[in-house]
Amino acid sequence: MTPETMPIIERIQNGEPVRKMDLSGFDFSGADLSRGIFIDVRGEGVTFDRCNLTQSLFQSCSFGNSQWENAGLELASFLECRISRGNFDHVIAQTSRWVESDLSGSHFEGGRLSQSSWVKTNLDEVSFTGADLEKTSFVEGSFLKTLF
Repeated sequence: MTPETMPIIERIQNGEPVRKMDLSGFDFSGADLSRGIFIDVRGEGVTFDRCNLTQSLFQSCSFGNSQWENAGLELASFLECRISRGNFDHVIAQTSRWVESDLSGSHFEGGRLSQSSWVKTNLDEVSFTGADLEKTSFVEGSFLKTLF
């Protein structure tokens, strides 16, 4: 975490949504952002490594080249998001929802994704190598060169 992230963390912890902000390059590593609401947020290269993002909502967000390694995303929802080339290695995202989102070029290696759902999602060139996908559903997505 950095000093510039503190007002945003406080906003989330007070139950206020983060809307139409540019978080590009921000580092939230290790922050508790659980139940955060992110709407129309941009964040090229943002870092969420080791964050608690349980029950968070991401809607119409763009997080290209972002870092989510070891983040907690249980019950999180990603709706109409663009997260190309994201690093989700070892993420804990059981029962997460990914709807009409573009995750092309991302990797979820070693992640816990059981009971998650992926609907109309672009998963081209995504790697799920070593991920737990038990009871996970994929509906109407794109899977060119996807590794399972």
